[in-house]
Amino acid sequence: MIQSKETFNKTLNEFLNEANLQPKLSEQEENVLLPKMSMKTEEGKACIEKIVKANMRNIISVARLYEGKGLTADTIIKTCLFCLYEAADRYEPSMGYRYLILAYGYMHWHIQSAIRNKNRQLLDRIFNDSEEDETKA
Repeated sequence: MIQSKETFNKTLNEFLNEANLQPKLSEQEENVLLPKMSMKTEEGKACIEKIVKANMRNIISVARLYEGKGLTADTIIKTCLFCLYEAADRYEPSMGYRYLILAYGYMHWHIQSAIRNKNRQLLDRIFNDSEEDETKA
């Protein structure tokens, strides 16, 4: 289902309003929280929540790149949120890259994969329909 531009933008604006309610983190706050994310304690989980919520507004820029590519805004937002958590789970401060760079990589990979799968399903339906037409003839 292709979503109209107005509906897509309305969904993104609603999400942005929600994301803007979340406090931004300074670089120092982020540097304190990031190493603690790998801890498998309540403190680690709380750090992940703070990092994810603080980075929710970054989803909008990614979502705009994929507007009109066959996915709804809601699907893109949910995928990007999942990727923020996945990046938090896999982040290694000792590797020298920023958390958000890792998260962006996951977002783009998962969204592009969803678009490919959707296109593949569409092609399968088209080819299956044409094969059925040939067998009827």
